[in-house]
Amino acid sequence: IIGTTDLLITDYSSIVFDFMYLNIPVIFYKFDTDVVYPNPGDNENIALARRKDRELYNCFYSTDDVVRRIHEYIDSDFTLTPYELAINKKFFFPQTNICAELYNQIKDL
Repeated sequence: IIGTTDLLITDYSSIVFDFMYLNIPVIFYKFDTDVVYPNPGDNENIALARRKDRELYNCFYSTDDVVRRIHEYIDSDFTLTPYELAINKKFFFPQTNICAELYNQIKDL
């Protein structure tokens, strides 16, 4: 199903890596950042995640921004920008000959 999807809207789900690997657009909709949690560590984690937005792309906090970006993707036939492609690429080691690459990395362990 992932390979036939045009766009993922998520908060922090790890499935994002599957979409980024396949260069399928991702929108990070962080709708709950105004929530104050009883555990101070949870609030610190949310603040830290917000500071990391610049290392990703499409990090939005309002429904209007998400809807605007969805329309932009529809208009571009869900094509990633070169900037977005570069961010996706930095998350993964070479995307060719994956099995051979993994074999070479683990054969001498």
